[in-house]
Amino acid sequence: MCVQSVVTDDQDHLWILDAAKLRGKDVDPGGAKLYRVDLGSNEIDKVYTLKAPAILPNSYLNDVRIDTQRKFAYMTDSSAGGILVLNLSTGKAWRALTGIQEVAAEPQTPYQKARHIKPAASDGIELSKDGNTLYFTSLGGRHLYAINTASLRAPDQTMEERQKAIETLSTTLPGADGLCLQGHTLYMANLPENSLYAFDLKTKQGRTIDTPPIRWADTLAAAPDGTLYFTTSQLNYDKKDRIPYGLYKLAE
Repeated sequence: MCVQSVVTDDQDHLWILDAAKLRGKDVDPGGAKLYRVDLGSNEIDKVYTLKAPAILPNSYLNDVRIDTQRKFAYMTDSSAGGILVLNLSTGKAWRALTGIQEVAAEPQTPYQKARHIKPAASDGIELSKDGNTLYFTSLGGRHLYAINTASLRAPDQTMEERQKAIETLSTTLPGADGLCLQGHTLYMANLPENSLYAFDLKTKQGRTIDTPPIRWADTLAAAPDGTLYFTTSQLNYDKKDRIPYGLYKLAE
């Protein structure tokens, strides 16, 4: 109904996240799904249906990361605000964090002023290589957060305990969208400056990458050779001002 995220894993699977929410409407009941595609046969071989109470009427599932070793999926809800966890073995899903909101970066920039754009809650998400840490941001927000995935998976932990486990890594992001981890560097969109931004997890320092103007970098993904690929959503442009959409690659 509304494919929002498409990612691959290390076991030759493609994962497709269907938010099942059309503009101005609530989530279609039983429509939110996570599909697994066997890339050997190019066939869908598993479907996970996401329902209440994990899914709220105004939920908009945005991004997903897969831990193939522990068999868990993590998803952000960019409308209601929160992080969902899905046990891929049992099919059970729950809201591990909820109500995550953040005021967008100031001063306002064209991507915020556009009448069809508004700041969103938890959006970009990334999983560390060992699966122990989940990183996340809000769309246009200035904070970068991290949490131990053991806390998200623990069924006996309360929401308050999980919230206390959140670590703030930065409060000076330029206004980000999307996360992609390469080594100890998190890459993301730098929306106000129409470029990319790199945050070093070791030094806790960030830098803007000098690029030609990029019309809202989105869906960042890394190839096995380290090359970074991303698309341009152009959400900060009125439809009449949009140009052909691009697929770009960055090799630092």
